[in-house]
Amino acid sequence: MKNLNPRPMPAIPRGQGCVDGFPRKYHELLPWNETRVAEILRPFADVAGSVVNSRRTAYTNGGGLRYRRKWDPERMCVDCYSAIKRGGINAAFAGRIKCPGDQPEFELLVNGKRRIFELSELDEALEEWKRIAAAA
Repeated sequence: MKNLNPRPMPAIPRGQGCVDGFPRKYHELLPWNETRVAEILRPFADVAGSVVNSRRTAYTNGGGLRYRRKWDPERMCVDCYSAIKRGGINAAFAGRIKCPGDQPEFELLVNGKRRIFELSELDEALEEWKRIAAAA
């Protein structure tokens, strides 16, 4: 079969991007996958959905880092987020998994400031998210 893309693919350092050949249909077998991240983000999406006239999506599983090229080091195989934008507040709470089998990372972005939360800190993150929603 003729190669339709004449440009060679760049060398990919091991561990960057989701290029391990692990088919997406098997992701549900992993301990951390998109479904589990979505379950964790459900309370955050409920809070974001309660903000009247928010100009951002309350929840999506299609964050921008998910759709980058496979060899892009910033690509995530799971990129879900909940967001609020109203008044002077632009905030997002994201759950991401770099490659199949990795542990998730959770991050809060508020007006350009970033904070990472561990799994054990998600209750604290939800309280912070509620404070942000109340201020919006």
